[in-house]
Amino acid sequence: MHLNRVMAAVVLLSLIALSSTHPIFQHKFHAVVNANPCLKECMTNATSHDKELSLLKSANITDYLLNLDATCERIESARDCITACDVGSNPFALESMQVVCAEESMLEMRQLEACLVNDTAQERTVHDVCVEECGNYDLINDKVHNLTKALDPNNHEPKEVADIMGHINSACGTLKCSDRCTSRVLAERCGQRAGKLVRSLVERVWEAQRRDLDRLHLADTMSMNVPIQCNYLYMPEVMFNRTKDELAMAAIAEAMKDHPQATPQTTHSQPQMPQPTGEGSHGLSLALSQMTTRLLQKQMHLADMQEEVLRRESRKLDMEISLLLRKISSSMPQLNGNMQF
Repeated sequence: MHLNRVMAAVVLLSLIALSSTHPIFQHKFHAVVNANPCLKECMTNATSHDKELSLLKSANITDYLLNLDATCERIESARDCITACDVGSNPFALESMQVVCAEESMLEMRQLEACLVNDTAQERTVHDVCVEECGNYDLINDKVHNLTKALDPNNHEPKEVADIMGHINSACGTLKCSDRCTSRVLAERCGQRAGKLVRSLVERVWEAQRRDLDRLHLADTMSMNVPIQCNYLYMPEVMFNRTKDELAMAAIAEAMKDHPQATPQTTHSQPQMPQPTGEGSHGLSLALSQMTTRLLQKQMHLADMQEEVLRRESRKLDMEISLLLRKISSSMPQLNGNMQF
C-alpha cells in the first residue's frame, strides 16, 4: 500500500473510532496530524470544544441531539478546512459524519426536541438514568485517553497495551448499554415513537460507518484491532439486538481460538493488519460469518421450537379453560335451583 494511502487509512480509521481503536493507531493518528500544519490546525479547531462531534462516540445522545445544529456547523467547517489541506482523505466527509446532519436526521431531531428539552428539567435526566444503569462512558474514555497518552509507542510492555484495550472493551460495552438504555427510557418518558426515532437515527449512523469501512476496505482492519465488546464498530446490527450481539461475541471468541493470528487480541503490542495472501483477517471474517450464521440458525431453530411449544401449551390451556367454563355453565341452573333465600 502506498505511503499516502497508509496515512489516509490511519487518519480515517482513527477518526472513525478514535476512542476504540488500538492505542498505537491513535499515536500514529496524532503523528500524522502533527506532521501536517494545515491538518493540525483543522483538527485543533474541530476538537477544541467540549462537545463530541461524532454520535458514534457520544453516550449522552440527548445532549448531542439538543446541540445538533451547532455540531453540524462544526462538522461542515472541519470538512471544508481539511478539504483545503489537500491531504487525500477527509474524515469529516465520511458518510457516518454527514448522515447525522442530513435532512431526515434534522427532521427527526425536531420531532424529539420538545421531549429532549423537557428531559433537561427533570431531576434525573435520561442520561443520569443510563449512567446509573450502564456506567460512565466519559470517565472510562478519559482513562483510555490518559493511558494512551502516557504510552511510549516505541518502548512499552504488552501489559500496558492490554490494560488500555481492557478499558476500551469496557467503554464499548458501556456505550452499547447506554444507546439501548437511552432509546428505552425515552420511549418510557415520551412515548414509543420517541424511542423508535432515537434508535432509527443511531442505527442509521452505525450503518453508515459500516459502509465507510467497506468503501475504504478497513472493515477487516477494524475487526482485528478492537476488543470483543466493540463488535458494533463493524457489525452495526448488534447495537440494538442483544441476541445477535451475544451470538456475535460468542462467534468472535470461538474464532479467536481457531484464528489467533487474525483476531481481536488485547495483548498485541502493535496493531494487526490484513494479510494480502487471504489469510488473517479474511480468515477471521469468513470464520465469524460462518459461525455467526450457524449460531443464528441454531438460535432461530430453538426459538421456533419454543414458539411451537408455547402455541401448544396455549391451545391446551384454552381447551381446559373452555371445558371448565362449560362445566360451570352447565352446573349453574342446578346451583340456582338449589339456592334458598
